[in-house]
Amino acid sequence: EEGSGVFNLTMKDLDQTTTGTMGAVAANMSLAQMIEAGTRQVGTGTHGEVTYSLDFSGPDGSFQMAAAATSGDLSGAITDNGFAYSGTTNDVTMTIGGSAIPLPPLTFKMEQSGGTFAIPVVPGDDAKPFAIAFSMIGLEIDNMLWGMIDPAGQLPRDPINLIVDTSGNLIISEDFTAPDFAEGPEPGIPGTIEDLSINALQLSIAGAELTGDGALTFDNSTGMPMPAGVVNLMLTGGNGLLDKLVGMGLVPEEQAMGARMMLGLFARPGAGEDTLESTIEMKEDGSILANGQRIR
Repeated sequence: EEGSGVFNLTMKDLDQTTTGTMGAVAANMSLAQMIEAGTRQVGTGTHGEVTYSLDFSGPDGSFQMAAAATSGDLSGAITDNGFAYSGTTNDVTMTIGGSAIPLPPLTFKMEQSGGTFAIPVVPGDDAKPFAIAFSMIGLEIDNMLWGMIDPAGQLPRDPINLIVDTSGNLIISEDFTAPDFAEGPEPGIPGTIEDLSINALQLSIAGAELTGDGALTFDNSTGMPMPAGVVNLMLTGGNGLLDKLVGMGLVPEEQAMGARMMLGLFARPGAGEDTLESTIEMKEDGSILANGQRIR
């Protein structure tokens, strides 16, 4: 069934610069082949205020969305390693509503969002670096949603933060950017991950915060990557949040008890109040230790 919609976008103070070299180009060349032929590009851009809106009407009702951001930046590159992309958006406000959503219009705000994605694409025998990162800083949920979950206001409604920052090295064994690669029997990125660094991990919500870092190497000789290394984790406010969820009736007491027993296997008390710490060590023989105690 058909519907109709209108989309509007405005962007101010757009500034973009791209420099590079274009190698020899032929029909149906893959990105990896273009890089091997000498193509290199680096681009950066910034923008000021951005607004957009979507108004759609269909057989199942209407949907409206409006969003705005004060500024942002973008960067992209094609290098001898592969391609990379990153960007940030600042001071985002978004409102969604319409008859297709069984709620009044909801508003969300976020101080900043961003991400990085960089991956090698040229096949070879040597490991090359990759990076994947994502962040949402200062996410504010509409009070109506908080009220549905927590009408008595027992949970802290501080802004939510999520940060995941990883990097490492990959060996690419086949040109997955080739036009005919997806027609193969097992589409995907062929190759092996050699090592992974967890540069930053943070999730803070409802008065609890999980942070971590770590470094792993991988043995790919058996076909299934076997990790070896150490991951450090710290949870602050977790027991307090669990107590509140039990008191609100959102988590049954027996499930909370099982969760605490599980935490007891993997974590030890930290220096601060309601703080748990865990050092997970993975050995080359497949064994796993939590705070020095073997759990596998």
